[in-house]
Amino acid sequence: VSYSSNYTSLAAKSGLISVYDNTSAVCTREKAVLMVVRLYELKTGNTASSSTNNVTFSDMWQVSSAALGKMKFAIENGIITGNSSNKLAPKDPVTRGDLMVMLQKVLVLSGEMD
Repeated sequence: VSYSSNYTSLAAKSGLISVYDNTSAVCTREKAVLMVVRLYELKTGNTASSSTNNVTFSDMWQVSSAALGKMKFAIENGIITGNSSNKLAPKDPVTRGDLMVMLQKVLVLSGEMD
């Protein structure tokens, strides 16, 4: 499947992705979280952040410092979950199914879906 650069350019212009991400064919779980949390922010007008340190994934250290607050927000709100090994796997590629679940959860959280 080939994805048009027009879509990635539009996503970069809207702030869903970084302008530097629009050339990458692989989307990590971390980048997917950043996109869907940005969608939440655009839909609600609220800034998504978290100050909690109550995150128990053993690989949380792999999350980039720039994404940490939004990742914690996603965890707290059930947008992303870990696997059976208590790992978040932020640098692993996101599956289409996982991305669809994240989008659905963000749309429910933002009041767009029931």
